[in-house]
Amino acid sequence: MKSLIRQYFGINATRLTRLAGYENANFLIESEGERYILKTYPFHEKTAIILRAESEVLDRLGEGGGKNYPKPIRSVSGNFVEKARFEDREILIRLLTFLEGDFLAKVEHTPELLASLGTFLAETDWQLMTIRNDVIAARRYQWDLQHIDLNKPFLSDIMDPHDRAVVEYFLLQFREEVIPVWPQLRMSLIHNDANDHNVLTQDGKVSGIIDFGDMVEAPLITELAVALAYILMEKDDPLAVAVQILKAYHEKLPLLPEETDLLYYLIAARLCIS
Repeated sequence: MKSLIRQYFGINATRLTRLAGYENANFLIESEGERYILKTYPFHEKTAIILRAESEVLDRLGEGGGKNYPKPIRSVSGNFVEKARFEDREILIRLLTFLEGDFLAKVEHTPELLASLGTFLAETDWQLMTIRNDVIAARRYQWDLQHIDLNKPFLSDIMDPHDRAVVEYFLLQFREEVIPVWPQLRMSLIHNDANDHNVLTQDGKVSGIIDFGDMVEAPLITELAVALAYILMEKDDPLAVAVQILKAYHEKLPLLPEETDLLYYLIAARLCIS
């Protein structure tokens, strides 16, 4: 792997550490005092197209010089994504800057931190609303709430009858309460996975977000629904927590009544997909 990094990115890796990955292999690269994230994927042309689109969006987000988002690093050939051969198989590789910080899942959720989450998401979405990417817009993905029906084939895999009935109930509520007003909602690119293991913190505030692999073009309000689905877990007063985040978001990027009216159903829908 070190030879691939040197060949494609001109970086001599002094240390390589395997990191957790959901559908791909991730590595922390250390070289001459700098740190990077190498991400590798089984080769598929459709995957390459999505990864290039994601990198283009990240490159736009980083144009202001901010360090809140991973910045894609071009290869020596000038590409964000390269096709390589490793251990007799074809893979896709890309390199990103490393973001410092502690995961939101590992720190105390103070009122200040919760408010900063709302502010950070609003500032991120404000930028994403100005970016258009046709590849991302055309994506049909199981983790995209507007395509929730793609998950229906998995209902039979929920073995507990009560749990399955709960999911079926909220899928029905989604069709009855959400789908009719879907066309009225503001659309935007969204991160779509602001869970507590993707959000980074420093000094008691949210400082960054990683893993844009679930990015889609969807109703703007689904960004908050996804984040709230995770942050509200195991909270004694989830409504109070939600209000803190929503208020901070609203101050930066005002929400519309027709958007907030759907949050209950959207949060439940995300939990059903999970």
